[in-house]
Amino acid sequence: PALTRASKSILVDDDIGTPFLFRLYVGSPFTPDNKYLNTQWRKESSWGDGGLFVDAFVHASALLRLILPISSSSTTARISAITSSHAKHIPGVDTMITNVIYDPIQLSGSISATYACTHMKFELEVIGTHGTLHLSRNVDKPGYHFKVDSVKEGKSSSSWKEDFGFGGIELEFLGFAAHCQQLENDCNTPLEALKDLAFVEACLESGKNNGDFVILKEDDL
Repeated sequence: PALTRASKSILVDDDIGTPFLFRLYVGSPFTPDNKYLNTQWRKESSWGDGGLFVDAFVHASALLRLILPISSSSTTARISAITSSHAKHIPGVDTMITNVIYDPIQLSGSISATYACTHMKFELEVIGTHGTLHLSRNVDKPGYHFKVDSVKEGKSSSSWKEDFGFGGIELEFLGFAAHCQQLENDCNTPLEALKDLAFVEACLESGKNNGDFVILKEDDL
């Protein structure tokens, strides 16, 4: 619900105007006893260095596509990433910092992600021509905190905030079932899922080459 609300705020309600800058931080600790880490395909993955990282970071990729106006037929992305490994129990890449430039919409941003940390943290900030959206994961209770500060042309500044609980996997199953029965549109089609994966692979490819730019063309966004 929180991500859907953020998407509507930017893409439908025009609360912050045209986005031109964003910052995303994802810190999600994968300890040695993590049940998701201890699966064979993540430990010995055909993805090479990206087994766990691909599985975890693809959610951040989907988040950006859902919230940012990057699905235009003419948009391309230039991606420069530095990847590293810090946790001995996590095979391959576990940490990344990335700069992304979307052309020609003049939108750019930075992404920091690590799965070698000790504490959970999630923050997304999107700056637009007349406002700022901030979405963060609560540290004292389950769920997310959503806030918008807006100054629209000819109007005084306004600010509002909302709190959201976790949607839960139950809603994912219900959404999947509804899509199978063609009762509603799926917000993430198989093609869009492949595009999310292409973004992750581009980050890993850039990281292998010490931050060299990788270009994703419109068909991959």
